[in-house]
Amino acid sequence: MKRLKNKLLSLLMAISFASLSSIAIAAAVDVAIDNVSAKVAEASQAIDSGSAQTEVVDLIRKAGDLVKEIEVSDALDVKRQRANGHLKKARVAAKSGDLAAAKEHLAQAAKDFSTLKSLL
Repeated sequence: MKRLKNKLLSLLMAISFASLSSIAIAAAVDVAIDNVSAKVAEASQAIDSGSAQTEVVDLIRKAGDLVKEIEVSDALDVKRQRANGHLKKARVAAKSGDLAAAKEHLAQAAKDFSTLKSLL
């Protein structure tokens, strides 16, 4: 009986630690997605305000760097990569001077990141 109590107690502690760590990871992912979304919105506003092309490219690059902080499961990684793909397309379009196409890709990236956040 004593061994059973010890094993049950150990199992209960392992389950509780696992659930707490997954909650902390989910909170960190939410913050990372919010940071990326804020940078995407900033780049979109920079296009609207007529900022220089290099400034827009730099903002999109910073958003792309922040995407690396988003750690999701394998099932959601495909959606993260798809959203990151739109950021890459926006950066390429902005580098070539097509800010209208860059803005469209930024809008799609923002939509994809908000969808990703709702799936967590």
